Amino acid sequence: MDYCYSIGVEVIPCIQTLAHLNQIFRWDSYKNINEISDILLVDDERTYELIDNMLRTVNECFTSKIVHIGMDEAFMLGRGKLINKNGYESRFDILHRHLERVMELVKKYGLKPIMWSDMFFTIANGGEYYLSDPAIITEKVVSVQPEGVDLVYWDYYCDYPSRYKRMLEAREDIASFADDYQRAIYALDEFIVAFRKLWFKENKPHGFDVHELRLGGLLLRLRSQRERLLSFASGEIDVIEELEEDLLEYIGPGNKKGTEMLLVINSWAKTATPNVI
Repeated sequence: MDYCYSIGVEVIPCIQTLAHLNQIFRWDSYKNINEISDILLVDDERTYELIDNMLRTVNECFTSKIVHIGMDEAFMLGRGKLINKNGYESRFDILHRHLERVMELVKKYGLKPIMWSDMFFTIANGGEYYLSDPAIITEKVVSVQPEGVDLVYWDYYCDYPSRYKRMLEAREDIASFADDYQRAIYALDEFIVAFRKLWFKENKPHGFDVHELRLGGLLLRLRSQRERLLSFASGEIDVIEELEEDLLEYIGPGNKKGTEMLLVINSWAKTATPNVI
C-alpha cells in the first residue's frame, strides 16, 4: 500500500455490505445474520457490528478515504427471515433503511462511500436491470439514494448502444458523468508523471515512447469524450452518434458459425494506438 501511494496510485478498497457474502456464511458464527441466499440480515445489530469491523479494518489498512461498499445483486432482499419477521415490505424501504445504517458507520470513520447502482434499477423496474423507459426510476432513485454516496454503473452484458443510452438517461444528473471524466483526467495526469519517474528509475528509456503514445492518446480521448457528454447533457447535440453505430465483431466475422475465420494476432502490448484494450 505504501509503495502504491509513493508512486501516486490510489488503491480503493471494495467490500460487500449487503450481498455476495456466501463464503462467510459457511461459518456457523455468521449464519444467524444470513437473511437468505448470500444476503446479510438487515436491521440485526450483529450485521452492523460486522460491517463496522470491516470498515475499521479498511480504514486502518488503506490510505484512500474512498471505500466501495458494494450492495449489488441482492435480488432476494427481504424474501427470507425478514418476511417471516415483519411480513411483506417494499425492498426500497429495506434498502434505504440499511443504507442509512451503513452510512452512519462510514461517516464514523471519515470515509467517502461509493456503491453499485443496479439494485435501484432492478427494484424500480420490476426485477429487470435494463429499462424500457428511463423515467421509471428517476424519482425513486433520487428519494432512496442517501446524501453523500455516489453510484457506480456496471454492465458486463449489453452490446446495444441504444440500451446504454436509455440507462444513462435514467439519471437526472447525467452531467455528473462528465465530472467523473474530469476526475479521471486529473488522476491520469498524475499517474503519467509518477509512472514516467518510476520507469526512468528502474528501466532504460527504450520502450517508454509506446507508453507515452498509449497514455497520451487515452488522455486526449478522455477529454474528447467529456466534451461530447457535456454537449449532450446541455442539449447542444441531440444524440451521440458514435453510440448509435452497430458494434463490429472484434475478432472479425469468423466468430460466427458458418463464416470464414480471419487471422487474428493479439499484439496489443506492442500497439501504440490507444484502444479499448
